Parts: sequence; C-alpha cells; structure tokens
Amino acid sequence: MASNILVLPFRKTHPVSLSAAIKQYISTKYDQHPDMFARDLELIDQLRSAAILAVEPHVTGIRKIQAYAAQLVWMGGKFPIDIGADFTWYPALGYNTARPMSQNNLRFELANILYNLAAMYSQLAFSSNRSTSEGLKAASNYFCLSAGVISHLKTEIVPEMRSTPPEDMDEMTLESLEHLLLAQAQECFWQKA
Repeated sequence: MASNILVLPFRKTHPVSLSAAIKQYISTKYDQHPDMFARDLELIDQLRSAAILAVEPHVTGIRKIQAYAAQLVWMGGKFPIDIGADFTWYPALGYNTARPMSQNNLRFELANILYNLAAMYSQLAFSSNRSTSEGLKAASNYFCLSAGVISHLKTEIVPEMRSTPPEDMDEMTLESLEHLLLAQAQECFWQKA
C-alpha cells in the first residue's frame, strides 16, 4: 500500500555555533556583557542540535523542530537577519542535492527548519498504518499538517528571506509540494471510503 505515497526527504546541514554569532553581536551592539546570557546561548545551540538531528519519523521530532523554529522566530524580532552565522544546508530535491548552499540569514535557517518539519509530518504519514481506519485518519492529518507548513513557508517565510531561496524552495516547487501533500491526504480518505 505504500507504493502510491511520496514523502518529502529531510534537508541536511552541518553543526553551526549560533551562540557564538549572537555573543559577538551582543558584545558589539549592546551595553550588556554576553556572559549574562550564557545559559540561554547554550540552550540555543542545544535546540538547533536537537532539531537537525531529528531525521527519523517519530512524533518526538516534531517538538524538537518546533521548539527551535519558535526560538528562531523570537530571535528574528530581537536580532538582525544577518547575525553573523553562516548556515549551510543541502537541498532535498533536484539534481544538486550534493552541493550545499550557505547564507548568513536567520530566515534561511528558519525556512530550512520548517521544511524539515513538513518532511517530518509527511514521513509520519507514510509510516502510519494505513490498513486501518485510524491509521488512514492519522496519515491524512499528517499530510494536511505538512501541506500547511509548506503553505506557511511559501507565503510567509521565503518572501521575507531578502535573498534568493534554494532551487527546491522556489514558489512553484513549494506550491507543487503543497498540492501533492493535499492530494495524498485526499487519497487517504478515498482509501477509507
């Protein structure tokens, strides 16, 4: 039954010390010493590490990715978009998946993290037991959640990046992914009927 379902693959990255960039920014732009925020900065790196390592379809990965995404949104209101950390991500779709893209851009990081959240939802849908009524309902819900994240990414995050999005995150690709995920949610309902 799994042969008619497609999933989004996870985007991969390298470890980055976001706390070092924030510490440098605080020491040059604010009147406070960065050591006052040592625990918070350590927590930011832990959140990122947990989020980028959540690449297995399990519900605990959702919370890890969401926690880091929420932190990035909060940081977007406190710090400039180009904080000084180069985030390197590999595309998940297309011909150039072995060639990474790097940007000094918090919105670029957020876009990639949200893409991985959508991938997590789609992979949870795929791993649901679709031979039962409850499994089909769960799969459909996960596909709808994944499509919602992709829609948010397309309409809110990518336009605010202030840079060129990766090839697999252009508007047409994201729109196609959103429609694919919604169609697969409908497929689950069709199978249930």
